[in-house]
Amino acid sequence: MNKINQRRKSVMLILLAILFLIMSWVTLLPSAIVSADTVRDFEFNEADYSFNENDHSLKLIQIAESETGKLYVYVYQPSGAETFSLQIRLSQSISENAIWQDYFLTDRVAYTDTVFRYAVDGLELKPDALRYYDIPALYRKYDKDYDGELDGENIGGYISFAVKQLWTATTVNGQVSYTMQENASIVVTSQYVGQIYYGNPGMFLDEGTTSFYIAFDTDIRMDDIYEADISYGIIGEHITTGAIYEIVPYQTVTITAEGEASAKVGWSWFAQTHTWKDIQSKDDFVKAENLNDETKDILKTKKWVIRFHNLYSNDGGPWVKPLPLEYRATDTTILRLNYVRDGKTYNVGVVSDKQSSGTNIDNVIEDWSFKDWWESVKAWFKKYWHWLVIAVVGVIAIIILSPFLPLIFTAIGHLFVLLFKGLWWLISAPVRLIVALFKKE
Repeated sequence: MNKINQRRKSVMLILLAILFLIMSWVTLLPSAIVSADTVRDFEFNEADYSFNENDHSLKLIQIAESETGKLYVYVYQPSGAETFSLQIRLSQSISENAIWQDYFLTDRVAYTDTVFRYAVDGLELKPDALRYYDIPALYRKYDKDYDGELDGENIGGYISFAVKQLWTATTVNGQVSYTMQENASIVVTSQYVGQIYYGNPGMFLDEGTTSFYIAFDTDIRMDDIYEADISYGIIGEHITTGAIYEIVPYQTVTITAEGEASAKVGWSWFAQTHTWKDIQSKDDFVKAENLNDETKDILKTKKWVIRFHNLYSNDGGPWVKPLPLEYRATDTTILRLNYVRDGKTYNVGVVSDKQSSGTNIDNVIEDWSFKDWWESVKAWFKKYWHWLVIAVVGVIAIIILSPFLPLIFTAIGHLFVLLFKGLWWLISAPVRLIVALFKKE
């Protein structure tokens, strides 16, 4: 009997040992999966990715391509939050050919409480043996409780977290390896999205222009900006009902230093033309525009201004449409900057938040009255007075000379006849000379 009990105890101990080993293997399984799905020499140590419920940052720790043509990214989220919508900014080309785009991160798989794998939605892998992934930033949805207030009436869209990594995937003999180095991304440290309104009231309609811009500063000094890629959309909000109308679909545009635009400012036919550069320093922008005090204060921390869209009234402005709308630029962000520093040109991806403008106007809008109309008239006469004098003198001359006009026109006609005969004689002279020589022979 004692032998039977001892055997039972031995079996129980063996079973408990086996169960303990299985539980330990299951506990270690996520770490093994991360290592197996990424790269051989990637050592996943859970202790390096601790939990912190107050830290809502993002950190890219590895990428991996799947056999089904997907790109996966492994992200460290200290808070482990599942409520955030995430995006990634990357380019599959490098140097001057680089074009950065934003992609949503989907198919979340948790490996620990803080390490997650995501699929890059909509990205197609290239068939090249050498594949690049230039990644400036990761993004999560803005949360006022964590991220604080923005300048003015700006509304947060997505908050950026610098990655600044260039990954290279290499295929040799069917085996894929990954290397990573730091890239030259530039970080926007402060930005504000606003709009300027140029009023051009007439007798019945206001043919005004709304110019949207982004003002910003960066962590790197730039001597000049040659090009910038800006992503944005524009919506109209009904003043009374709050209904939303899409005015400009979300898009990406390239703004150049050579670009400029203009708008009519003033009353009706006597309006003056105001012209501006699409890319300019903040100081030049402030000097050229009649900004309100709040906007001037906001722009004290900015160094550059880029105009990215001009909405003219005949493009769907508030007075042409039968709806009273206020406008807002949505999820505006800088994707790329081509800039010069110390004589060297750089083409880099940008770490820039996504934020929307308020519907407020940043410049002082004139209250047009008869006085403003008269001032516009005076400004018009001041600019074109010499042409007006010439026109008046011409009219007076015609009136005075009107009794003699028949004689004048007759004399002019005779003069034209004489001129024509003289030109004909001059043109035909060589021919007459040749004919005369042949007659002598």
